[in-house]
Amino acid sequence: MSVLDASVVLKWFVNEADSGRALKLREEFYAGEREIVVPDLLLFEIANALRYNASFSIEEIQEALDTLFGMGIEIITPTVTLLGKTVEFAKEFDLTCYDATYLALAEELSFEFITADKRFYRRIKKSPKQKPSIQGKETKQTKETKQTTQTNDIPAEGSLACRGLSA
Repeated sequence: MSVLDASVVLKWFVNEADSGRALKLREEFYAGEREIVVPDLLLFEIANALRYNASFSIEEIQEALDTLFGMGIEIITPTVTLLGKTVEFAKEFDLTCYDATYLALAEELSFEFITADKRFYRRIKKSPKQKPSIQGKETKQTKETKQTTQTNDIPAEGSLACRGLSA
């Protein structure tokens, strides 16, 4: 059960570093092995990122967005409570409200949060205000690549597990 941010989902459409790991998450979803939930904000972030990618036409951007709707991932519209937590996290971790939305949604649902945005992940992980429930453990995969994995597969009720796609 995971909340993915746009930096992970974008890798489903653009071949970048760690696209293979992002595609594995999508494969797990299709196989029924992983539930994926995203805030509706993700759709705008994906559309914007693809809009500024010269290799994507308008039609291809629309196809990518159609794919996201067609997959059946759960797309959440924010509530007043979610927005309140978003603002708290934005201030606490010095994040944009856009980024903090993903974190707040993961906490609200007690889902793990996965990002490919290394700066975002490190800001949360290394913050002196870090909540003990936001955990990550780095394990060396190869000499060149480190992957960050969460400490527990499923976060405890009311807690938040955060991991980077790679760190």
